[in-house]
Amino acid sequence: MNTQERVSNYVRLREHKKHADAEFKKSMERVNAAMAKLEGELMKDIKASGGDSLSGPSGTVYTSIKSNASIKDRNAFLTFVFQTKNLEVLDVRANKTIVRELNQAGTVVPGVNYTETKVIGVRKGK
Repeated sequence: MNTQERVSNYVRLREHKKHADAEFKKSMERVNAAMAKLEGELMKDIKASGGDSLSGPSGTVYTSIKSNASIKDRNAFLTFVFQTKNLEVLDVRANKTIVRELNQAGTVVPGVNYTETKVIGVRKGK
């Protein structure tokens, strides 16, 4: 098999995978909707019981708290962090674009492991 045949096969498989993923996602819509409906009904059952869980021979249903914290005002948030010195409220990660630019300019950012991996990309022909 030559390079162009490999490219052709890759593009064909990628398209097949894309369609299969879309079909699977569509096939799961009814399942997800049915599960969401049952979750709502189970939440009502738990609420009616006055507790946080219900169990029986089929299994246990319970409630838990899911939390999310997103930044709505970056400046207010950073002012709070630095005024209170409460750095634990931050999730720290390096900005890979800036780290790459600094590395290319000859500056190694202390405390950061920066790696690059060469990967294959394939564009469909015309």
